[in-house]
Amino acid sequence: MFRIVKVVQLFGMIVLLLMLSASIALSLVNVVPTVGTVSPSSGNIQIGLWTTITCTYSDANGAGDLWRCSFLINNKIANTGGAHFAYSKLSNKFLMKNNAGVETAAILKGTATTIETENASLDCAGTSVTAVGNTVTIVWRFKLKAPMSGKLCNLYLMATDISGGATAWVSKGHAFVNTMPTVGTVTPNSGTIAGGQWTTVSCTYSDANGVGDLWRCSLLINNKIANTGGAHFAYSKLSNKFLMKNNAGVETAAILNGTATTIETENASLDCAGTSVTALGNTITIVWRFKLKAPMSGKLCNLYLMATDNHGGSCPWTSKGTMLVNTTPAVISTSPSTGDVPADVVTTFTSTYADADGAANIATCNLLMNSSIKNSGAAHFVYNENTGKLYMRNNAGTLIPSLGVTVGQAQTIESENATLYCEYTTVSKVGTSLIVNWCIKLKPIMLGKVCNLYMMVTDDFGAQMAWISKGTVTVAAATVTDNIAAGKACLNQIVTMEPYDAAAAAALLTAAKSYFLKAKNLETNNAQANFGLAITDAAVTAQGLIDKYQAQFADTSSASASLKYAVGAMQIMNLQNMADPGKEPLGGLVTAYKDSAVNLFSGPSAAQLIAMQADIRDVVRPMLSRVGGYLDIVETSGGSSFTFPIGPSTWDGYTIVDRGDVYLFHGGLLAARWALAMPSSYSANSGTFNFDTSPMVLDVNHNGFLTPSEWMPPSPFLTLTSSATMTGAKIDMTTAADKIIAGINATLAETSDNHDLIPWHTPGEGPTLAELNQIKSFANSLKLSMNAATVISWTDDDGPQSLRVYLGAWNTNPPADLKTLIPTQEIVRWRNEWGYDYGTMDAENGYPDITFGGMFPDGAPFIEYGTKDTVETGFSGTLVGITTNPADLAANVSPEVTQTGNLWISFSGYPPAVVSMQLQRYYAGAWRNVAVYSGWLDGYNRYHLSVEGSLWPSNSYRIIVTDEDAHVSHTHTFTTGLDAPF
Repeated sequence: MFRIVKVVQLFGMIVLLLMLSASIALSLVNVVPTVGTVSPSSGNIQIGLWTTITCTYSDANGAGDLWRCSFLINNKIANTGGAHFAYSKLSNKFLMKNNAGVETAAILKGTATTIETENASLDCAGTSVTAVGNTVTIVWRFKLKAPMSGKLCNLYLMATDISGGATAWVSKGHAFVNTMPTVGTVTPNSGTIAGGQWTTVSCTYSDANGVGDLWRCSLLINNKIANTGGAHFAYSKLSNKFLMKNNAGVETAAILNGTATTIETENASLDCAGTSVTALGNTITIVWRFKLKAPMSGKLCNLYLMATDNHGGSCPWTSKGTMLVNTTPAVISTSPSTGDVPADVVTTFTSTYADADGAANIATCNLLMNSSIKNSGAAHFVYNENTGKLYMRNNAGTLIPSLGVTVGQAQTIESENATLYCEYTTVSKVGTSLIVNWCIKLKPIMLGKVCNLYMMVTDDFGAQMAWISKGTVTVAAATVTDNIAAGKACLNQIVTMEPYDAAAAAALLTAAKSYFLKAKNLETNNAQANFGLAITDAAVTAQGLIDKYQAQFADTSSASASLKYAVGAMQIMNLQNMADPGKEPLGGLVTAYKDSAVNLFSGPSAAQLIAMQADIRDVVRPMLSRVGGYLDIVETSGGSSFTFPIGPSTWDGYTIVDRGDVYLFHGGLLAARWALAMPSSYSANSGTFNFDTSPMVLDVNHNGFLTPSEWMPPSPFLTLTSSATMTGAKIDMTTAADKIIAGINATLAETSDNHDLIPWHTPGEGPTLAELNQIKSFANSLKLSMNAATVISWTDDDGPQSLRVYLGAWNTNPPADLKTLIPTQEIVRWRNEWGYDYGTMDAENGYPDITFGGMFPDGAPFIEYGTKDTVETGFSGTLVGITTNPADLAANVSPEVTQTGNLWISFSGYPPAVVSMQLQRYYAGAWRNVAVYSGWLDGYNRYHLSVEGSLWPSNSYRIIVTDEDAHVSHTHTFTTGLDAPF
């Protein structure tokens, strides 16, 4: 048995040795690696450009068995003249071989290094290696150099493993090594291309592989690399034909070089016979003959060149010059263009000149007033846009003064026949138009003359629109200027009056209004007369109302303050408040309606309330409409302005209100009309309601709260009487926003603070640019908020703020009764340095509608609820006695008190927070009221109780005191004639 076991063990060892030997033998048989694919495997490789090609290498023994993966680009299997790249999997490094086959230094993969040979460069960081299974994928990133240009190369791969097994070089594709063509020069490369005229431009294109390798030579004239709006010309060397591309990039039919044909697109024309092509060496010169059309007028265009070769190599669009496409300027109109023009009166003529290339391209503008085109006997005015200066020509045609006068300068230019007021002559640009508001005065020598209004304009490149008549006027006599001057003189006296005399100022204001009205009757659309009438009408109306209500009420009364707030229209959209970041830019708009509902209708009698409402409805709002009509004329009249002798001394003591200021003034008045629609549209009839009634008396159920029906008069007070006024006011606010935006735009267009009312250029003198833009944005938000809920943003002392409002909510759907929006009030006792006082605050959750009728969709911002820790509650003193004599602090009531008199209720310490106090007498089996608390607390901590009947001797009385601490009643009973300590 032992032997059998030994034989079996020996046999097992032999089998094991045989298996081990076979395994070793098999491992010694090596599998040669293989090469896979090249991608892309065909196409072009551009000289000098980084290129990537993906190659794969495999080894059945695993990717780890690969030693070197090689890539050769050449027209033969040789290092000379080729690009030879290699990667060692073992060392994880790249290398190259030069023409002599010498290897470069090996560089670790991922190193930010470029390997160089005579023919190529390899980016070691940009070349990636990925091993998956038996396959290694290398994305070679390389650049071929000039010696390889023009060669059709094979793309060879070779793989070598660790054991020395290797594939032969295997071609896996081919590529043409191409040199990109280049673009040369454009002649001329600057200046002007006259729109609508044939023009020639010479361009050069080159190819190192010879001109025969050029496929297409292109010229693009545009302000951007795009077909849209540009002129795109192309020439094919292969076909010897011309073509163009339109706005959509679609090519026209190709036309053979020399054919007497014109190719057309939306923007240009190409003369195929007039365009020449010359080939010399490696360069083609094309003299393009073309015409640019109207859509390209006014564009400052680049002259882009591009060349493409037969192999797809392309030089990208390259700008080789810049030229302006110019069009002859034009004259548009002068206004007024008909009717009479007063002699010896300052008048404004508005002349409009245009240039399709842009208003800045205009050089000089001329206006000549005469019966024919000549200077003798004429009023000839000249403006030079490049210098910003004004001139005139005299009878001899001489330009005066020789150095000109800057627009806006306080100086006049005079010829024999007219005067030009440089200070009041304004220039503005709107799109392609330049508008000159000539402020002139024709002298009496021209009286009775019929004058054509001749206009002429020249641009910066010498193109000129010659004299053209744009109207005919007759020079006539008038006294408009006298009335305007007299009205101004009255206003000047008011603003310079020292000391100020209110009565004299009121008389001067009335006189000024009369003068401006006379001037308007003589010349309906005279801007000066209309503006003067606007400000004097508004001022006279406002002054009359303020005087009226100051006489009726104390100046500090709520009625007077509210009415002056309403009449002071500009306060609602006050520019300075809106411009000042430290003030809430919503001005009075957020709380205007709430305040109007409460403050405007508080204090006066019912008759006075109704009279005040009538004044707002019948005096203030119609006045605002009249003033708006005057301002409409001012705004459409051109460059009118108004001079006042006020302002900083640095401004020589006067200020100019220009059209932008008028827009702002107009916008404020319209905003006031909108705000005043509410007090005009809701009943002011408060009946016999006494607004001064103590809140404790109004609180008839003694619950410490006042509902609107308790603390406000009953209907019809604050009920809607005119929905049409409310709904119509939406137009007022919408137009107000437009006027304010227009006013700020005009203000921002001013290039300096030359006596301007709003000197935004001068730091510290007025609003900043940012503030004016904020007002614009705010005004636009107001406009939007008339139709939908809109977020209005501003910045104040607390930083950026915003509020979502729908200011037009009441205009679209005015509430039928404002009392439905007014909150319930809570009665509170406040302690201050003078003792205790009673008042009310909005009760917590007291607003029935926190959106305030939809005006504040997210809740009204003025809603603030009081808290118990802000008020004093309960008794803080002790009742110590009752007396009928204020000087007698004894705690008794004399039995002799049988007449109507007073009781004094005394307390030690501070008196209680009394809500109500009653004196009752017991007779006929019941307690009967004798007196109620009158609300007066004297300096001795005593409440005063007025006795409405007699105090009978030896009768039982009781005092019931109710405080606001849960409204608990405290009762004390006493009998007259007996001491009654408490």
